[in-house]
Amino acid sequence: MSSSTNNTIPKGRIVGGSITSPGSWPWLVNIRLNGELMCGGVLLGDGWVLTAAHCFNGNVNELHWTVVIGQYIT
Repeated sequence: MSSSTNNTIPKGRIVGGSITSPGSWPWLVNIRLNGELMCGGVLLGDGWVLTAAHCFNGNVNELHWTVVIGQYIT
């Protein structure tokens, strides 16, 4: 498997979710691979995010990943 492939398929929507207002969930983050949304996570502190292990089933190069805090996606 090459280091640029990822077995996780990005999802565009949350099924069964409900609308909330910006800032309602300040501890939630989105995790992106090369700028594309791959997974969500929970902010545990200034430098720690908890997410599922399957989010990184493929590309483990940390330079390709970013964590976005406080983004409100509609």
